[in-house]
Amino acid sequence: MTERTADTLAGASAILPPAPGVAPLGTAMETVGGVVPKNSELQRNDLLPDDHKDKDALAPYVPPSLPKDEEEPSEPPLPVRELSRARLVAIASVATFTMVLSAMGNSALNIALPTIQVELEMKETDLQWISSAYSLTFGCFLLLAGRLADIHGRKLVFLCGAFWYGIWTLVGPFFPNGAGLVVSRALSGCGAALT
Repeated sequence: MTERTADTLAGASAILPPAPGVAPLGTAMETVGGVVPKNSELQRNDLLPDDHKDKDALAPYVPPSLPKDEEEPSEPPLPVRELSRARLVAIASVATFTMVLSAMGNSALNIALPTIQVELEMKETDLQWISSAYSLTFGCFLLLAGRLADIHGRKLVFLCGAFWYGIWTLVGPFFPNGAGLVVSRALSGCGAALT
């Protein structure tokens, strides 16, 4: 058997470290701490800009700052609107009531499932889709709703979601079959995610 080389050990594509004296960054790596070996061709002044070359070797380099006239104009701060206590209470109440309404809708549906099964002549396996469709679309559209709120504003997305949820919650019971009820529950879950 012949001698094994580094190429055959690594499947003909070996990456070997360079020899200690041949490393291209060897002298640059030694200057990190500010100590330049005496036999090095690279000196510390070669690493610094021209305006800092003849200063103290241990002084840190501070880049020049722009004059006051040439500084980039900063954007004016956004105005802060102070809301009255009544408005804060109204906003908190509406947001809380919306969350409670969504949770109560699911609880009321679970109580009504036996009646829905009899009235719409649904199989017991299909009943699970009525509540699962809501939870599935709610979970799937939650991140998208957050991004839409970032882009278009929280108030607009909240109002659109509440309107969408209300429409499909009112329309859903009028469907004459189970498939329509499942679709209406899925679409109301989208509105709940927006709120």
